[in-house]
Amino acid sequence: MKYVKWLGLGLISSVLLAMGQGLPFPTKPVPPITLTQASYSDPNEASIPDGKDFKAVTFVCHADGTVTIKLDVYGAFQLSEFFVYFNTDDDAGAEIQIMAQRSMFAVARETGSGLYSDVVYRGLPVISPNSYSLSLPWVQLFGSRYAVGVWLYAMDGQDRLPDQGELWFLPAECKLERAATPTGEALLLVTPEEFWAPLTRLWYWKRKTGIPTYMVAWAKLQYGRDEAERIKYAIDFYYREHRVRYVMLVGDSEKLPVRFTLRAYEFGQSFPTDLLNRHWLWRDPQGTHEERWDWCSGGPWFSEMAAFVPSFFASDLYYADLYDSRGKFQTWDSNANGYFGEAYRSNLNPEGIDLLPDVAVGRVPASKVEEVENYVTKVIEYESYSGDKSWFRKVLIMANQESAEWVECGRKLYNNLRAKGLNPEFYEIPADQACDNYIYRKTGNGLGFVFYAGHGPWGLGRESDWRCCDYKLPIVVHTGCDAGDFSPNNLAFGGYTDIYGRSHRSYEEGEHYPCGQLPPSPSTLQPNEVEGSYAEFLTVKAHCLPSGYPGRGAIAYLGATYATQAPAYDLGRFFLEAYAPGKLLGQMWQEAITRYYREYVAGVRPAKDEDFRGIKIWSWVPWDKYYMIQKFVLFGDPSLRVGGLSQ
Repeated sequence: MKYVKWLGLGLISSVLLAMGQGLPFPTKPVPPITLTQASYSDPNEASIPDGKDFKAVTFVCHADGTVTIKLDVYGAFQLSEFFVYFNTDDDAGAEIQIMAQRSMFAVARETGSGLYSDVVYRGLPVISPNSYSLSLPWVQLFGSRYAVGVWLYAMDGQDRLPDQGELWFLPAECKLERAATPTGEALLLVTPEEFWAPLTRLWYWKRKTGIPTYMVAWAKLQYGRDEAERIKYAIDFYYREHRVRYVMLVGDSEKLPVRFTLRAYEFGQSFPTDLLNRHWLWRDPQGTHEERWDWCSGGPWFSEMAAFVPSFFASDLYYADLYDSRGKFQTWDSNANGYFGEAYRSNLNPEGIDLLPDVAVGRVPASKVEEVENYVTKVIEYESYSGDKSWFRKVLIMANQESAEWVECGRKLYNNLRAKGLNPEFYEIPADQACDNYIYRKTGNGLGFVFYAGHGPWGLGRESDWRCCDYKLPIVVHTGCDAGDFSPNNLAFGGYTDIYGRSHRSYEEGEHYPCGQLPPSPSTLQPNEVEGSYAEFLTVKAHCLPSGYPGRGAIAYLGATYATQAPAYDLGRFFLEAYAPGKLLGQMWQEAITRYYREYVAGVRPAKDEDFRGIKIWSWVPWDKYYMIQKFVLFGDPSLRVGGLSQ
């Protein structure tokens, strides 16, 4: 509990801070008009005297924001004192205690582990022969909290309600629900504070259905060099202390920090001055050519220089790769120079990071509260539906004929998914066409998975082509270029804000850096976010409201933030081939990343065999093969029960 508070993760909001001062003299509650009520019954226990044996607790919600809590016992009321506890955050302890006595009751906040000395409200109870009632200003105490854990305990009767599991009060619905205490691998929600309220519904849903779930507001985290590292250390803490194995990053790149990694040409020098300041003279089939470069001296930019200058790229894999092979925490900056995940054509991995995900990370690229609400609703409806699941076994596979490798990948996936008992359909798309017609015809009745190998991002279909409009939402894989470009990317080529708050233009617009040092590192939050990416549309924007897009898009999406090359299509294939009944979405993603790493990254070596104007330079092929798994982002809930809970 103390460590959680040190991290800044407590959930009690500032609405409580104004209470406890100038409280009125206690008066007996006057029951206002009730809206609704919810009860929970406790079985009779022969070992406890009737007058001290809890029979039921009833919550009565009122229009003025108060709630009356009524406790019934089996005989004539004999308790001299009992306690009501409220768990308002995601640990095992209570943050609010009501000490209920015959003469009065007092509501207090937790001030230390098991200590409640900050009294914020007092009142007088109403006692009948078999019951005890008290009223609380619910809205003042708990604000818009979606779910609050509740339990009662009497010292002199040694009775507890509920005896086992968890009892939850849902204020907005005035509803009491009992659930088993979740155990096993847990989910961590990382969010800006503005998304806290809509996410509590998902937090409660996951706990209720068996997944321990925790939530942190990233801006309150304190340990680490910058915002992204603080998030990563928080994930590390929850991994070690609470068995978190799934992490949902809630927020687009202007809302939740992004780690930007460095890619450059040659290890050991920031800019290859021998190439950027050079008199070029070369021959090719078109004839003899001459060009003079003097960029390091302030000369003009030529597009061919792009191969030799540094840039920064988004990588959410940074948050998933917590430890090296020995279990040591990986900062992705082992040389402590302030540049993360460095990769060079001449040295693919000078920092020695292992790239293997220890947790499954998914991002929900929301920019507005209503987008978070939309995605939370999609997840709950998708997971909770228990009817006919024939729609889920349907798979739509498409490959553009422009590449024989794309088509071959589609055929392999078709055969492998059929062997798993799914019902795939495979279509070869003419090279000059997009998939609009297939998406329009096939999504109307629901699909389990959609796979596309081809150009991105909109080759998979326009917004108006997606027609899924209920819980039958597919998990979508798009292996084309920029299909998952949720944030500013390739930063030095598009301009960016650095860690000192300074703005930089792109190379093409005339930005020059001293050739003896690397460009300054980018801020983890970039102000030039552009709305409207394909990932945003499919996951958080698409819904069925009249004012929204015509279809609900996807429940999850896998796409790359930047240009893709072979064998990117196999990474997408590996992801869907990892499916098995009962497997969570994040497990599929981890298996795909690991498989790709073992087949295409482990053992890859730099090569100086690329021809450029008559000389040999370091090749981009091993470099991009190594970097591919950092480009792909899983969008959505990594703890998603694929196919729903009935699976």
